Amino acid sequence: MPTLKPEQLGQLMVDLMNANIRRITRLLIEWQLHTMVRPSEAAGAKWNEINWERCFGLFHQSHEKGLEHIVPLTPQALRILNKRKV
Repeated sequence: MPTLKPEQLGQLMVDLMNANIRRITRLLIEWQLHTMVRPSEAAGAKWNEINWERCFGLFHQSHEKGLEHIVPLTPQALRILNKRKV
């Protein structure tokens, strides 16, 4: 699997902003980069899993196993969510 070097991340963000993709897709990619959650967690996140006051997300990795994944949310990650709400 190809990976990016840290010095390539800035160009990725520029390319993402200039890409001809849907807004929701761009926000999802940004959300995943800021939270580093699995693709299924990023795409399947629910509003009720976000604790806005304490700045964390409580994601359910496996509903059948009852596993939870607590992810601290940065101001940038919360800003992405606010953009999605609009």
